Formats: sequence, structure tokens, C-alpha cells
Amino acid sequence: MKPDLQAQSAKPTVAVLVGEAVHRKMLADDVLAPLKDLAEVRHVSPDLFDDDGWREALSGAHAVITGWHSPRLDPALFEAEPSLGFVAHTGASIKAVVPYSEIESGRIRVSNAAIHIAEAVAEFCIAQILEHLRFTTRQDVETKAGADWWPSRERFVGRFLGDQTVGIVGAGHTGRLVIRLLRPFGCRILVADPYVSEERAAELGVELRTLDEVMSGCDIISLHAPVLPETRGMIGNHELGLVKDGTFLLNTARAAIVDSDALLNRLRAGGLTAALDVFDDEPLPLDSPYRTVPGVILSPHTAGHTWETYRRQGRTTVGEVCRFLTGEALQHEVTRQMLATMA
Repeated sequence: MKPDLQAQSAKPTVAVLVGEAVHRKMLADDVLAPLKDLAEVRHVSPDLFDDDGWREALSGAHAVITGWHSPRLDPALFEAEPSLGFVAHTGASIKAVVPYSEIESGRIRVSNAAIHIAEAVAEFCIAQILEHLRFTTRQDVETKAGADWWPSRERFVGRFLGDQTVGIVGAGHTGRLVIRLLRPFGCRILVADPYVSEERAAELGVELRTLDEVMSGCDIISLHAPVLPETRGMIGNHELGLVKDGTFLLNTARAAIVDSDALLNRLRAGGLTAALDVFDDEPLPLDSPYRTVPGVILSPHTAGHTWETYRRQGRTTVGEVCRFLTGEALQHEVTRQMLATMA
């Protein structure tokens, strides 16, 4: 749905329905500038998010920009606002923002900025893998503390990424970007993903394998599957029992795809190192066993966050709104075909 600009004397209205943090990080004045040439930009106060005041603020809008913690745009809103035809989400998952039924019916078009979060997560994964293999932080700490030089050199002989076998579980946006970053290192890459064909695997330069084969045959395993009914708890006692000693497991996807009790038990048994960026409870409780269990590296769900990523998210979101208003093809549309495999 595109607003009929010729039939209107005024510019179309675009409502910015985001919190202060998203506005500051992603939608600075210079990022919004191209949109202001095409539309009246209406900033909705976050003070209205806790009641229905934000609904009135969307009156007559043709498009709305949303972000983390924006109010949910329910079917009643779309029924009340027939001019509203497009939602541009600055984040990745749209589940909490727009009902899938509205996209499936064709009532609303939606785009997201998932690609940029995926870029940051993929880079974070490579950083974690290299840190695991080469011990850079530990070497720095011990050298500054005066560790004996020659024993330290022997203790921190690392491993070469090009000679490792890396497993990717889920080759969506992020998984494919991790593969792209890994390929120049020359490592062998195995992929477990039921939606990837042999032809697509060949294009990616990877080997398609079952989940069991990836879990048992890799030195490094990076999880990138979405949370779907069939993936919830997919990494459990059986799968973790297959991993060989010395394996490095990364989860920057969602905690729900891993059975937390099974992972804690496997870590306590030794022989596995896990880097976790996502947890069942966030913020991670102070008494969480993950804070004390051996063999774990923790980060507070930061893999997808960089200052440059925020700017890219904002620019892409604004670009999509501009394309919608001018009738151009969207570049990051969430189509009804994509919904079945989206987190």
C-alpha cells in the first residue's frame, strides 16, 4: 500500500514510535534527514507507551518506525487507521511488534534491520573463536602480572583456525555471515540446517550434515537457529554428549534452543568450553550457576551491538520508509513466506 501523494495537498505522515535509547542510538537528526524531505515526521513520546495515548498519536499516519520495547501494533490499531500501510522496524524480530496475521493477510507491509544485527553477531563470533584459540586476553593478563616468560610461551601455544572443523547450526542471516567470515581462514565448515539444500550448501562452500554429525565432528560449534517449536531445546543431553573434549560451543542466537540443565551438566563434566551471550533469564541473575560453572565465557547479550551497527539499523530503516513512500521496491521486507522460519 502506497499513499496517494498526488491526491494529497500535505506530505504523508510517518510516526516514530521508539524509546529514547533507540532514538538516540539509531535515529539521529542526520539519519532522519532524508525522510523529512518526503514526509511529516511525528515523534511519539515514550511517556505515552504505558497507556493508549500512543494510539491517538498514530492517527492518520501512513508509516510507523518501531524499535525495541515499542508498543505492540495490534489488529485493532490497523482497523482504526486505514491509511497505515507500512511498519519499518529498527530491530530484527517483529513478533512483539506486528501480528503475523496482519502480514499474512496483506493488510500491512513490514521491513526490519536484521541484516545489520547479523553482521555484528557474526563479527563477534569470529572474535570469540580467535580468542578461544589464541588466548590473547589471558596472555595479556599474565604477562602484565610478571609471569615467567618461557613457561608462559609454552603454556599459550594456540591453535590455528585454518586447521579446525567448524559447525554452523542454522544458516540464516547470521549463520551465512559467519560462514562468509570463516571461509578466508580455510577451515572446514559443516552446516546443520533442514532448510539448506545440497545446491545451496555448495554455493556457500560448506558441507551439509545432520545435527548429530555437526555436534560430534566439529572442534568449534556456533549456534544460529531461530526459536521455533521444533528448535526449542534442540541441544540437549544427547547432543551435548556427542561433543568431543576440547570443543568450543558458542550461543549468540537464543538460550531456548539449548537445554540449560544439560549444558550446565556438560560443563561441570569438563572438556567443553562455551561462550554464551544469551540466557533464559535476562539480565542474568546474580545467583545463576553460569556465573560460577567452569569452562564458560559470558557476555550480557551484546553480540549484535556496536555503535556502527546502530547507525546502519537507523539508515536502513529510514531508507525503507523512503522507498515505501516513493513506491520503490523494499530491500529488507519481511514477507509472509519468511514468517514460518522467523524467531
